[in-house]
Amino acid sequence: MNNVLVIGASGYIGSRLSFELAKNGKKITALCYPNIPEDKVWCDLMDKIIVGDLTSSKLIEDVTNDSYDTVIYLVSLDHNESKKSPSFVNSINVLPVWNLLNCFERKKKIKRFIYLSTVQVYGKIPSIIVNEDYKTIPLNQYALTHLMSENINNYYNQSSKIDCINVRLSNSYGSPYFKESNCWWLVINELCKQAFLKQKLILKSDGSPLRDFIHYKDVVNAIVCLIDTDSKKLSNNTYHISYGKTLSILEIAKKVKKVFQNRYNKKLNIEFKHVDNLDLKVKPLTKYKICNSKIKKLGFSPKINISEGINELFDYFDRDKL
Repeated sequence: MNNVLVIGASGYIGSRLSFELAKNGKKITALCYPNIPEDKVWCDLMDKIIVGDLTSSKLIEDVTNDSYDTVIYLVSLDHNESKKSPSFVNSINVLPVWNLLNCFERKKKIKRFIYLSTVQVYGKIPSIIVNEDYKTIPLNQYALTHLMSENINNYYNQSSKIDCINVRLSNSYGSPYFKESNCWWLVINELCKQAFLKQKLILKSDGSPLRDFIHYKDVVNAIVCLIDTDSKKLSNNTYHISYGKTLSILEIAKKVKKVFQNRYNKKLNIEFKHVDNLDLKVKPLTKYKICNSKIKKLGFSPKINISEGINELFDYFDRDKL
């Protein structure tokens, strides 16, 4: 499947994905917003670049006039923006998915539609192994609208000839392709940036929250796997993209501290923004696991461990990218 439309191609994951797919021979149509990226190397690799707002019915009609082997959908408001009025959030996070699939199905123009969702659709995850069939209980509008879009995707998977795949992504991290990408609120990215610029680490909690962190390179490779897998080998239509291991925020902070000290021979203090007098010993936590065995059966396996991913971010900073 070599003819690919990436929707959200100038975003944090979309820009990396588009670049890697194009570099490896895929014919990429990049749908960007609000403008064409300024990076000439990236732009020259794209077969076609479209700029437009997905709330526009004309744009959706125009985009769906062309044929693609695969469409990858990576557009969403962030957590804060998703707290706004339901009509606004719905217009960005949900309706474009429905309109696109409706038009593509009517025109018989695509074979596969990959929708990037989130493991947040599960809500509060207990200390168990979570498979793709675990019950969904979204606890915020960000998760709720992703689950709504998943269900739209499920409908077209059943009612049309399009392979509609839901990807539930855990917590991605790593350097952005475009400097202006909004990715510095991501936990590991934020901690590495603090370490590099301030020579200290400030946690917004007691450090106990658990997350499954996966580097953007592994996210890209997992999506490539889903693009290239034959339809007959797809099991159901929902897949986790995760590292398969959870760490606490405090454990991550300590890993950042260790990597930073090894690279720059400087010690960092770990501070807590809202909590005083904490013992920095990692308390035993019963951890959950976002199981990735389903996508592993298709040939994917995460390669970048946390220390390597943290080093990749510091490499980015050392190249004067801040």
